[in-house]
Amino acid sequence: MTYINKNGFALLTSLLTLALGATGCAQGGPAGGNGNAADPGKNEPAAMSTEPVTLTVFNTSMGDELFKTAFEEPIKKKYPFITIQVIKRAKGSMIEDLVAAGNVPDILFLDSGADIITYKDLDVPYDMTPLAKKYNFDLSRIDPAVLDDMKTYAGAGNEGKLLALPRSINVEALFYNKDIFDKFGVPYPKDGMTWDDAVELAKKVTKLVDGVQYRGIGINDNILIPYNQLSLPLLDANDNAAVNTEQWKNWFGTMKRIYEMDGGKLASQDYGKAAQFYLKDKTLAMFASTTIFGSLPEAVKGGLNWDVVTVPTFKEAPGRTIQMFAPGMAISKTSKYKEQAFQAIAHILSDEVQTAEIKQGRMTVLKNQEIKKEYGKENPILEGKNREALIKNQLAPTRKPVSKYESVAAAVMQAKFKDVVVNDKDVNTALREAQEEINQQIAKLKVK
Repeated sequence: MTYINKNGFALLTSLLTLALGATGCAQGGPAGGNGNAADPGKNEPAAMSTEPVTLTVFNTSMGDELFKTAFEEPIKKKYPFITIQVIKRAKGSMIEDLVAAGNVPDILFLDSGADIITYKDLDVPYDMTPLAKKYNFDLSRIDPAVLDDMKTYAGAGNEGKLLALPRSINVEALFYNKDIFDKFGVPYPKDGMTWDDAVELAKKVTKLVDGVQYRGIGINDNILIPYNQLSLPLLDANDNAAVNTEQWKNWFGTMKRIYEMDGGKLASQDYGKAAQFYLKDKTLAMFASTTIFGSLPEAVKGGLNWDVVTVPTFKEAPGRTIQMFAPGMAISKTSKYKEQAFQAIAHILSDEVQTAEIKQGRMTVLKNQEIKKEYGKENPILEGKNREALIKNQLAPTRKPVSKYESVAAAVMQAKFKDVVVNDKDVNTALREAQEEINQQIAKLKVK
């Protein structure tokens, strides 16, 4: 699943959101045609009608070709009687528009936690728990870290409900330009570096040569702030800002060092262009980002000589990548074909489909280690690369609590971090202002 962020590069979607069903719905074999059926004569999965049906799917942002290969074609192959009809999220067809028109699609894609919160506010998602039981869908196949994230985003009052299921996981890694390191005779980055290690390495390749400013490292703060590796919350349980803390001061203080080295400071107009500097201009030595496979082929044609290592970590949280955020799938309450929709979703989570996906470099939500070993094996862009770097680190625990106002808080924090980097604002001042501005903005939203 690829999305375009403010930097103009492809990254995988944001936060999976799901309400986890009770453990009782995790009995028996998984639905979706894995070949792992329940024991004969015991909890035998129910049969599904094979009458031709058309399932409408709310596609929030998946590209047309990817939607076809990763979703539509696997379902059509497994269930020839199901036809998929797409409704894209766009002006005039936002979920609010569809609800108002009484035209809510059968299957709803999710990009992030904000989506499931929006769906819940509109009373859209169907609790899939009865269907999970009926078809013996085995929740225990899903990575426990993913399930924990799902519980967090379920929210109060939705305990024991299965409001959505994941499709894949976003991962963060450190992509680097081998030619820049070769140019300056500096050893390549290694797996397992801390942010301190990365900054020291970046200093060695941050140089002005023949009028070209090479910079050592860039980040995507729109991911590294809200889904930070330290699992720091943005808001407390009462939707009050929780950012003016020693922990956030540590995060800001560590990450601002990237821009403090000689030649590392950015002008305001260049802030947020790390993807361009890495992929197109080829003046950025290291880029901490979610997977950018959608952009790499064109960059390689343009001369990018790249490889990848694990994303740098904080000393306080060794071996952690970002918190989980992933695309998800839900069923609408108004769907006339809930059983067919559930079986379609379950098939996307089958070993068969998840293996095909992970071979292309899209991380599985399943805990099956044999499937994980297949990572990137059929994606030509990953041939000869350090593929394991993308799956070595563990997901950081999901921050608690989460809130419908997360995006408000994250936007303020990103603006304040930019102020620290570009305008040399004091970290303590920036976080104090962030605390105040977040509370002010949320207060205004609550009275609307």
